[in-house]
Amino acid sequence: DTQQLGRVAQAALLTLEEDPVCVVFGTGGSEKEGRMEGEFTRDFLLANFHRLALFDAFAGVDLKRLEQRMRECSVAETKSQNTIQELEQCGSIMQLRGVQRLIIVSSPTHLP
Repeated sequence: DTQQLGRVAQAALLTLEEDPVCVVFGTGGSEKEGRMEGEFTRDFLLANFHRLALFDAFAGVDLKRLEQRMRECSVAETKSQNTIQELEQCGSIMQLRGVQRLIIVSSPTHLP
């Protein structure tokens, strides 16, 4: 199904629906193209935000406004070397920003 949202597009949709304090892109020690995964993923989303218009879930959405909101509230976690450290680092980021509630967006291969 080409309309099924992946975790990055799902995070953008949740940003629209939930208006979060922050959106954290985790790393867990993974690298992509020589950069930590959280930074790579955030930058990829922002560089390709216009492509979200291809998904029915974003029909009628002001993507420019949503992109601006994502730029304001998203942060890349880049210090962790494993999943435990990733959770600790993300927890610190959220605590500093006063997050009271969180939604984890992942994929089936990342969560048991």
